[in-house]
Amino acid sequence: MASSDSRDGGNGEQRLARRLPSFEDYRRIKYGVGLTDHARRIFWTLNGPLTTAISVMEHPYYDPDSVLEPYFRQTPADSAPSWHPVSRESFFTPPVSSITLPVWPLEMWEDDWYELHYPHAEPLSDFIGCEGIRVGPLPDYDPDQDEEPEGENEPVHLLGCCETERPRNKKVKVVVEAEGEFLTVHDILSTLHPRLLGACEDIREALGGLLDGKSISAETKLMVYPPLGDAMVVDEHNWFHNSGKPREDLIRLEPGPYWYLVENEAGELVLPPGTFPPGMVIPLGMFPPGTQLPPGMEPTPESSGTADGPS
Repeated sequence: MASSDSRDGGNGEQRLARRLPSFEDYRRIKYGVGLTDHARRIFWTLNGPLTTAISVMEHPYYDPDSVLEPYFRQTPADSAPSWHPVSRESFFTPPVSSITLPVWPLEMWEDDWYELHYPHAEPLSDFIGCEGIRVGPLPDYDPDQDEEPEGENEPVHLLGCCETERPRNKKVKVVVEAEGEFLTVHDILSTLHPRLLGACEDIREALGGLLDGKSISAETKLMVYPPLGDAMVVDEHNWFHNSGKPREDLIRLEPGPYWYLVENEAGELVLPPGTFPPGMVIPLGMFPPGTQLPPGMEPTPESSGTADGPS
């Protein structure tokens, strides 16, 4: 949600509501967004509700010799919940106002299943291949997302193979919007954790064997990487293997400056003058549709413009 930003200084000038770009705004212009060290400190399991499943690490990486701090702080029964101070920090750098997170491995589950089973199930029309092949139409067929149907008289698709069912309509996308000016650690956790917890059964099956359809063991702990572009759930072995102290020779790039959009009283998104230095190239499509740029900053129809006039 946009927060109000007083620009009148007591002079009665127009009040504007600032809005940070979304994660997708930055991605569209190929501007790198990273995780803050606060986000990297989250020790995130899927073995219970938010109050018990989340801890905070001492470092922005896992150190087996350090102590985990509880994310949820116990309070009297009649008091509001209390959370670790890291909960109020920005999750991303530069800060963003919202993000849409596909859930991995559910996002690729159907595609991976199809790629594995199709070669030994073809030709579908002759029912040649392994046992348990089931074919038929897809009522919700999407030509932009699904494979081309086979069969001239009646279009058919692979619906089942090797005694497993095609994992149809299992994708999950979670939209997280900032409660304040920017997405905080708690915004991400409080919105995403319940959705992941509700999808645990599908996630375990997707992480299991695509060939035999068996889920990973219920005793295997599921853990979540801090989401950057998608919400990635893995088994604990993979998480611990990839979450240790980074190598000393790796270079961490510092993020650049970030910019605000502002919403005027007419509800229009406006880029404040002086956001960019004169001469800076402005790529076409850098800002959300409908954004009003200051005079002299309009991109050219071909590709780009500059802050001091079209190139």
